[in-house]
Amino acid sequence: MFGYKDEDIENKNKIEQLEDKVEKLEDKIASIMDVLEIQEEEEMDDMDEDVEESDKD
Repeated sequence: MFGYKDEDIENKNKIEQLEDKVEKLEDKIASIMDVLEIQEEEEMDDMDEDVEESDKD
């Protein structure tokens, strides 16, 4: 019977560790998505500037 309690505690610790890892990964993904969104906006701005410059010619 005592073995089960130890296993339960160990499993809960592992679950908590996995939840922490998942949270960190979600944060990293969110950061990457932010960077990609900023880059896309900059590319769109550059494309708009190119179109405006070609319209002036």
